Amino acid sequence: MDRNSRNNGSPGSLNSTGRNAVVSIKVSKTVPSKPRSSGKFFKKKPVPVVIGILSLVVGLPVQAEPTSKTGATTRIVSLAPSNTELLYSLGAQDRLVGVSSFCNYPETAKSKPRVGSFISVNWERLAKSKPDVVLLVSGQEPLQSQLEKHKVKTLMLNNDSLVDIGSNLEKIGAVAGCADRARKLSLSYQSALRGLNDVIKSENAPTVFYCIWPKPVITVGGKSFLNDVITRCGGINVASSVPAAYPKYGPEKVLAAHPEVVVLPFESSKTDLIAKPPWSLLEAVKKKRFFYLPSPDQDYLARPTLRIYQGLANLAGQLHPAKEKELRKWAKQAQSSTL
Repeated sequence: MDRNSRNNGSPGSLNSTGRNAVVSIKVSKTVPSKPRSSGKFFKKKPVPVVIGILSLVVGLPVQAEPTSKTGATTRIVSLAPSNTELLYSLGAQDRLVGVSSFCNYPETAKSKPRVGSFISVNWERLAKSKPDVVLLVSGQEPLQSQLEKHKVKTLMLNNDSLVDIGSNLEKIGAVAGCADRARKLSLSYQSALRGLNDVIKSENAPTVFYCIWPKPVITVGGKSFLNDVITRCGGINVASSVPAAYPKYGPEKVLAAHPEVVVLPFESSKTDLIAKPPWSLLEAVKKKRFFYLPSPDQDYLARPTLRIYQGLANLAGQLHPAKEKELRKWAKQAQSSTL
């Protein structure tokens, strides 16, 4: 899942707006059923919804079917920020006829019709947009069920690992009629990931505790998008053996893990968090081997898109300070290769 619904991916903070689909919490929301012909909703049903904060999911089959003679879906609605951004990367924004309220990048995405959020849909607006397919991300399964109940075709994309970004490009390209462009970008992206490994492969891997939220302490488990990010950046996630994607982690466990590097949420940067146990007792804190994530609009790990290069370079640079210059160069070259 991108850190929350707004960013749709990594990993991130548990605030009221969310960032994307990376960290998940289960809540109960009311999703209206299909409207009558009069335009008014009838009978609302509560649906348990998994909200992604930074989903981040196992590959599900593509459910969209081509509707044009060229095999390309012509009208697309995206209800996840990461999918919207990937569509723009492919140059297929002209096919985008509706987005979610959290789709805020690039700037022109804000002018697209808002037809829903990460957890719900405005049926009247959706009907007006007449989509051939609605793009979703893992964490939106309850919403997918509602859409398919009303015969709306969906394409569910996964954000379990960095590799998924490349595969998502190709899946979106297939329905948007730009498969060649998508394949080219996917190959460039895969090459860039190999380049990152080349930069840091000779470095020792420090143990890392990645704090998503401090009260209660929530970290990243072995099945999370951010676990793969930590590994790709040359670190060892101390909570990788935990099966849950984003589990609660008791203070005593944090101390027992003895992490060499600690990553803290941006929201804690203006508090006295590290002055209190368990943080103040960690050697990583005493040795100044801790850092805060960037603000939400600058946290490129929070959204699984091609802007993630800078986020990877930043994290890898914190884990391997001696490689910081090389990593900045890598990120710049990687970004230019996917323009």
